[in-house]
Amino acid sequence: MEFTVIVCTYRRAANLPVCLGQLARQRGVESRQWEVLVVDNNSPDDTRQVVERLAAELPIQVRYAFEPEQGLNHARNHGVRASQSTYFCFVDDDILVSEDWLAALFKAFERNDADAVGGRIHLDPAVKLPKWIRPEADMLGFLGHQDFGDEPFRMDGHTRYPFGGNMAFNRRVVERIGYFNPKLGRKGEGRKRSELFKGAETDYFHRLAAAGSACIVYEPDAVVYHRVMPFQLRKEYFRTI
Repeated sequence: MEFTVIVCTYRRAANLPVCLGQLARQRGVESRQWEVLVVDNNSPDDTRQVVERLAAELPIQVRYAFEPEQGLNHARNHGVRASQSTYFCFVDDDILVSEDWLAALFKAFERNDADAVGGRIHLDPAVKLPKWIRPEADMLGFLGHQDFGDEPFRMDGHTRYPFGGNMAFNRRVVERIGYFNPKLGRKGEGRKRSELFKGAETDYFHRLAAAGSACIVYEPDAVVYHRVMPFQLRKEYFRTI
């Protein structure tokens, strides 16, 4: 297998048909070997049944895995161990990938011999933002938005690195620095801003950069859209630290 798309999910079975349905619309990868691995992080809903149904219906390879230990990084690590692909990436269950997204990741890895690749994360245009959320005040980043422009470049892993909603890795990274730190990152629904944005992938990219000669590439053609949750559009969410 060349590429595994890992979708970590907790109690959001309703998100999976749209998320996986968009993954099934990928273009330019018809000759590539790739799969989707859904890691159920101990969900109390019908996540397993939904994934099994989608695996039978969709024209792509979909696998189900169960991680009983609560925590996003536990789920991420399970996904990495359960995949054997040359490359693996993470997509949140509230992310919609663009149709050329996976082909762009392949391109970035192979052209650059990259250790890691990240792309653009835009907000789902179907979500209407309240007027008090102002892009010019750098508020969109707290909703997962990331866009460094139209040109690819090498990220340093310290001040610039991919966000968790659209990050991909060469498997050799695991051999160099190991797995994600399970003490960091959100657990369960992760409604606090600090749980969503502090520690998890930041720590991983810092460790990768510190290992020396890391090639972390920004690929603008790898575009995804974040379906912002209703609780993230309330002022209380932005006040939480």
